Amino acid sequence: MTELAVVLEEGFDGDEVAVRVGDDLVFADAAVTTRPQVGFAKRFTVDVPEGDVAVSVEVRTRDATTSFPVAVSGDTHLGISVEHDQVTHRTSDEPFWYA
Repeated sequence: MTELAVVLEEGFDGDEVAVRVGDDLVFADAAVTTRPQVGFAKRFTVDVPEGDVAVSVEVRTRDATTSFPVAVSGDTHLGISVEHDQVTHRTSDEPFWYA
């Protein structure tokens, strides 16, 4: 097992958010809000096996849902944002930096 670091970043404004990895609900919060000064809302980690894992993100207050695979190898960081009521994501093998 390895650790997947997930960061909810830009565009959240009191949103109800749920994140699943595989079939497991790994995060749920009824009021996620981005701090505009730094572009950061929440961070959490989840233990996952190395290889491709399925991630599903639901922003219920915007009726926005997306699913995508993440290739996990060693340190993997996943950033999730909302842009124009669409869920977007990015991955990196380095931590994301915030002001």
